[in-house]
Amino acid sequence: MGGAMTPKQYRAAIGKLGLSQTKAAMFLGISPRQSRRLVSGDGVVPASTEKLLCLMLKNGLTVDQVNEIAGPSARKSS
Repeated sequence: MGGAMTPKQYRAAIGKLGLSQTKAAMFLGISPRQSRRLVSGDGVVPASTEKLLCLMLKNGLTVDQVNEIAGPSARKSS
């Protein structure tokens, strides 16, 4: 992945991480509606979201591991 993440790539990334659209939204700090929009192509995947998802996939990081690295404030949303 590189450049603008497509809806198909977003869907694949959250799927590989074992996240539903709703769980992905909670983890990423966006609304479930926004996550649905990213899947459908009605929204643009922010570069920061793309980078995080790509880093997680490339390094085999789980949501729990990222939340542990990020600290207590990140754990509130998952």
